Amino acid sequence: MGTHYESLLQNWDASEEQKRSDFLEYLYEFYEVTDGLYTGLWSAFCVDIGFVTRDLILEGNLKCTLADDVEVN
Repeated sequence: MGTHYESLLQNWDASEEQKRSDFLEYLYEFYEVTDGLYTGLWSAFCVDIGFVTRDLILEGNLKCTLADDVEVN
């Protein structure tokens, strides 16, 4: 087995990968993708959720805080 694959498998988190797969499937259904491609779904979601979150914050319906381990540059 090549070094690249050994490194990949050593750091593999099956639970995290399953979460990613499950969420991507959710996005696929949410955006009603019919071409069989997942390209751009995460980016579209980030933009859409950004606008929704902004509006909720400005309307006073959402207050966000950073997790303790998040660094802001």
